[in-house]
Amino acid sequence: MIRYKTLAVLGLILMSVILIHNIGTAAKKSADNPVAGLDPGLKAIIRYGTLAPSSHNAQMWKVKVVSDRVLIIMLDKTNLLPKVDPANREALISLGAFIENMVQAAPAYKLNAAVHVLTDNPFADEVAKAGKLSADLGSPFTTVLVSPASDMKSTLPGSVWPPAAPLDRLYEATRKAFPSARLGGGMLSYFTELNRKRPPLDHLDLVTFTNSGLVHAGDDRSATEGLETLPFIIKSAAAIAGGKPFHAGPSALGMRANPYGAAPMDNPNNIRQAMNRMDPRQRGLLGAGWYLGYFAHMVRGGASAVTLGGGVGPFGIVAAKTDYAQPFFDEAGGVYPAYHVFKGLAELAGARAIASAPVPARDIQAVAAEMHDG
Repeated sequence: MIRYKTLAVLGLILMSVILIHNIGTAAKKSADNPVAGLDPGLKAIIRYGTLAPSSHNAQMWKVKVVSDRVLIIMLDKTNLLPKVDPANREALISLGAFIENMVQAAPAYKLNAAVHVLTDNPFADEVAKAGKLSADLGSPFTTVLVSPASDMKSTLPGSVWPPAAPLDRLYEATRKAFPSARLGGGMLSYFTELNRKRPPLDHLDLVTFTNSGLVHAGDDRSATEGLETLPFIIKSAAAIAGGKPFHAGPSALGMRANPYGAAPMDNPNNIRQAMNRMDPRQRGLLGAGWYLGYFAHMVRGGASAVTLGGGVGPFGIVAAKTDYAQPFFDEAGGVYPAYHVFKGLAELAGARAIASAPVPARDIQAVAAEMHDG
């Protein structure tokens, strides 16, 4: 009968502790070389861990030998990739691959590996600090939207979800931190991600998601055809919200962030392309039409609130000096066509929407409302 030793793997968000049980004779190590006396099998599975794939082959792991029974595996902060992986999502997946290689190699060396996850609820501390800061400012936020940072990036079907705060506990902590605010959950990325990771609703007042017109293609036709999908997205969002209000935004023609890559596309030449952050159509009539069409669909579908655009910049409605060229507006200044759409919609504040169903919907969209004066 083969007697297996037991290897326990305990995981933290940024650190994993490996405890060795029933290892037999204690290994002797010097303070100068703590690895020297480790069990050969243990050293072998650590080596297999180092063979794991890692994002950009950065190998952002570090092993600390605490004793003959305890190893600590953690992220090596000097090898993190803040430009392409600001939330450490890919780094944590890489660390998980390191640990999994060790787990798979262990039986070959008569070791049993058991993985246990340890958490000290660090996200609750972060949320509590944000809540205290808000309280110190007089609690000015009527609505708070919350999401794990790792969910800003897409996780494809069949893939392993990266480490993240459990949503029910995150929402509960946010509710305690912002007791007087409406609490929104869901995705700060796009509807696709909301559909893949549907939030628990017990602590939420509303569900949120965003959209962009340039995710799949960059030509004018594709940008406007995307609006045709909104009625179906809205029906799905309402079902996911389970009768609670749903909010859309901040949405824009261009991409605020890119869940499918490191960042939106750079666009120094002002061209029309997919995944632009700065898109020249934001400053043109097509951008104005896109915003009106988006808002019209959301009103018709029953969205409780819609957030669009911005004041200035890549999603702005008023010309301002930028670090990229704005033909005509760099000299003339003024407002973009979308400004007049936003101004008109603002004048409808508090009015009762009137049902409208333009035909053909592919070519025409409209917003109608009954004003206070009739």
